[in-house]
Amino acid sequence: HPDDEVIGCAGLIQALVERGTPPHVIILTGGEASHRGCCDISEETLVEMRHKLTLHAASTLGLPESHIHTLRYPDEAISFEHPATEQLRALLTQLSPDALFVPHWGEGWSDHVQAAVIAKSLLADKQTSIYEYCVWMWYYNVWNLDHKNAYILQMPPAMHQRKLEAIDQYVLPAAPCGKPWSG
Repeated sequence: HPDDEVIGCAGLIQALVERGTPPHVIILTGGEASHRGCCDISEETLVEMRHKLTLHAASTLGLPESHIHTLRYPDEAISFEHPATEQLRALLTQLSPDALFVPHWGEGWSDHVQAAVIAKSLLADKQTSIYEYCVWMWYYNVWNLDHKNAYILQMPPAMHQRKLEAIDQYVLPAAPCGKPWSG
């Protein structure tokens, strides 16, 4: 979903940008389910607005727009059988990543779980290291975290501040209903 990359990986994104190796970020859905039933706008408009927020957040972190890739899995219904899986396979083949970061299996949110399952299955025969990052685990399932194998990225104050500014790119702008565009 547009915003998970910032919540879960803003520090890592910044560290890689500062190293001169900006990562590629793949957003699987447009986040269109975030306002179903509360705004009098089309899902396409919502997807458009959330994509703009993604670009603003990426810019805040120093990530070039060319490193943002968006697919159109349906929000709240990511599945391996969706045609976007072939697009994801092609993109992963093209990028040939050394490492891939996916939402943690313990998140409990079906889209996050399915995103990780799909990515892991597409890279099963590759030499790609796969890491799981937390988005909402702190809220739902902290007991599912393997603390012995966890990594923590220490963010200096300036990096932490940019992460907060990138999150603000998602949560401060309001949709017509008054809620943030972000889910």
